[in-house]
Amino acid sequence: LRVLYMPIEPSVQEKVNSGGGATSDNWDADAGWSSSGTQGSGDTDAFIENAGDVPQAVYQTRRWGSTLNYTIDVPDGEYSVRLHFAELYSSSAGRRSFDVYIEGDKVLSNFEIFPAAGGKNRAVTRTYENVSVVGGLQVKGIASLGIAQFNGIEVWTAEPPAPPEPEVQVNPLSVSVPEGGTSTFGVSLS
Repeated sequence: LRVLYMPIEPSVQEKVNSGGGATSDNWDADAGWSSSGTQGSGDTDAFIENAGDVPQAVYQTRRWGSTLNYTIDVPDGEYSVRLHFAELYSSSAGRRSFDVYIEGDKVLSNFEIFPAAGGKNRAVTRTYENVSVVGGLQVKGIASLGIAQFNGIEVWTAEPPAPPEPEVQVNPLSVSVPEGGTSTFGVSLS
């Protein structure tokens, strides 16, 4: 007897389209942000390469600022966080560099989208597992050159552990057949 388990998909809590509106693929309109210094949002109609199954609209919009903060309302717990980036403005490296913090921990230093993505209008992501969140998820970008920018932020509950293997007890089939006889299964026993 074989028992199969289907993998458990992580339950997505929040998907924020930074600088843009809600999408038909369940990405929420930009919310939960604040900024100090220079700030704004922008968009492009350009096709974004490497977007995968993420809607083009997520990578075609951006929220930017000298210091950019997001507070995403999720219950306290362990989460996975995926940050989405695409360089929509600069056409070379060395034009934008920023640090990224998640829950106060620096996760990216002097991050440049253009070289990380391999050019302009190309998507790149960074994923962080087992992020402990208390009082809402805090994501912050602080520019050291140019401005900090996010295209999207995705947060989901950490994947639950795999279920334990079931204990399966199989009782052997016991058949009593006289010597030289045939079982009801058509097997000759001699």
